[in-house]
Amino acid sequence: MQPPDRNFPAPDPNVNPNSDTPPPAPPSVFEPAPAPLSSSVPPLPPPPSESQTPTYPPGLQPTSWPTPPAPIPSPSEPPLVPGFFSHRIARWRWAMSLLLIGFYPVFVSLLGRLRPERSGSGPSLPSSVRGLIIFCALELGVFALFWILGWAFSRATKDELLLRWRGGFLPILQGFGYALLLRVGLVVIIAFVAGLVLMALGLDPKQLEQFIKQNQPKTDSLFSKSALANPLYLLAMTTILSFVVAGLREELWRNASLAALRHLLPDHWSDQSRWICAIALSSVVFGLGHLYQGGLGVVFTALLGAGLGTVTWRHRSIWPAVFAHGFIDATSFLAAAAMAAKKIPIPALWCHW
Repeated sequence: MQPPDRNFPAPDPNVNPNSDTPPPAPPSVFEPAPAPLSSSVPPLPPPPSESQTPTYPPGLQPTSWPTPPAPIPSPSEPPLVPGFFSHRIARWRWAMSLLLIGFYPVFVSLLGRLRPERSGSGPSLPSSVRGLIIFCALELGVFALFWILGWAFSRATKDELLLRWRGGFLPILQGFGYALLLRVGLVVIIAFVAGLVLMALGLDPKQLEQFIKQNQPKTDSLFSKSALANPLYLLAMTTILSFVVAGLREELWRNASLAALRHLLPDHWSDQSRWICAIALSSVVFGLGHLYQGGLGVVFTALLGAGLGTVTWRHRSIWPAVFAHGFIDATSFLAAAAMAAKKIPIPALWCHW
């Protein structure tokens, strides 16, 4: 009989040798020993903070998830105008804004609130410096009331109204250059139209000159020639009246009208078509707002409004047009003062525009 192998445990006396079921193997031989209860799994490393950028092996960088598509607007929401409007505004709000702001010049011209045209009542502008400043304040106050009410409906942004100043002093220089360009351009257009009228109707040049004199702007009803001799009065005319009342106020009106018209035009139109149609419509309204200047005055101001609207479109900013408008009016008043000093009839000033 061989001695028992020390590598195997002694047989269990409780196991029945005649049983078909093999005895279970001792765990210490065929199974790994269980981990002690005192040992614990090491904790996971904390996730990287926002300031720490995790590093990954080459080829194992995680891919970014695709950007979810923009939500589809409901049928009740107005669509966005490409390249111009940054937020959705209901059309009825733009219509109310256009009604209050866009037709403001026509309201003033027809009702005679700010520029009355009465026979024998004298010029519309006061003849004293104090009266002129009060007049400018009233003009700005009434317009501000209409403009704020119109803006309350549209809630147009600074970009929609093109109010951003760009380029330091560049808008001032651009305004001066455009003022000269618009003057020359209007003179060329008027001369060309006059030539067409002469050829089409067979009018004599004297008859055409008589027609122009009868329909030219009535500047005597706008300001007093004797008041222009006062240096302070002329200074107020060439600064406050020209650049603030005329330039800033009328260009704020124009750009609010352009924003409303562009939004109310058909959605399938291109941005260029919107601009052209809006400038044309606003120019007609701008010309009708100067009915007190006569028929040719309406045509002249409509063409000037089209030019200033084009300047705004070109620069996507109101300020070059503001200064161009101001320089045009200021130089006109200076020329009127020079003509009054030399006793040249003021209505002839229109021929020099």
